[in-house]
Amino acid sequence: MDTVSESQDFHHVWFQNDQSIPFATYNINLPSQPKQVVGIPTLTSLIIPSTITHTLQHRSTAMAGWKIEQCTVADAAALARNNMAAFWEDPTWIALWPKDITLDFLIEQSTKRQARNLLRSREVTRHEKAVDPTTGAVVGYARWILPRGHAIAADGKPVWTEAQVPEVSEEERKHYEDLAASAWWNPQEGMDEIDAKNEVVMERILSERPYITVHPENQGKGIGTALVQSGIRHAEQLRLPIFILAFKAGRSIYERLGFREVDRVIQDDTKYGGEGEYSAYFMVYGVPTKPRSRQE
Repeated sequence: MDTVSESQDFHHVWFQNDQSIPFATYNINLPSQPKQVVGIPTLTSLIIPSTITHTLQHRSTAMAGWKIEQCTVADAAALARNNMAAFWEDPTWIALWPKDITLDFLIEQSTKRQARNLLRSREVTRHEKAVDPTTGAVVGYARWILPRGHAIAADGKPVWTEAQVPEVSEEERKHYEDLAASAWWNPQEGMDEIDAKNEVVMERILSERPYITVHPENQGKGIGTALVQSGIRHAEQLRLPIFILAFKAGRSIYERLGFREVDRVIQDDTKYGGEGEYSAYFMVYGVPTKPRSRQE
């Protein structure tokens, strides 16, 4: 399969997407070995230990150890800690920020933004958290975007309401908007180029990019797998295909779960603070595809 580098034109193996086919979508972040992490500024990186070998046939076992629950605005601080710590494993994401910015500072600022973000686009966005059944601690997070037109059931009610963030009053919304506006959130400019080639593929397939994150301290415990499998289960119930953006270390887990690669982009991210090859793999689950080569 052809790849893309900084010095090449685009060469893709891709599928002709039927625009009538909707996609439920997500990304996943499960950091394993920091030295191997290569990511991009606006996406999470997928790092899954090779010891994770769950398949769809074993998904009930994988999900049994962790409680998958609805997120609420009360989870803001816990989600900020989880998500920022996961992103902080990515050298390229770290390079987004001034040298004096610390993880603790970003967690503090992200906490101010989380409730507002959870309430955005409630009609199509679903949020789940993985919870340790013993301690009650949040150990993972998933955000899913439903296709517009498929978020409402035939009876006029929202689908997958158990993952829809509960609505709040207008007064509370105003409070969370003001709180988010007070946060310092100024990533450095000039790093959009590394994301641009992925955007070309993303925009051709679909426009939304949700994600899954797992705190580094909880990697290798099947949390990310449980969150993915929860999404698969609901996507199957809704009869929706799934689209994911995977990274090199995690591609094999998706293949074992039944996902098929339909495109890829390979780049050198060293000039942005990465550690060399940055590989992004575009994969689908539940969609018959007919790959063909195309040079752009």
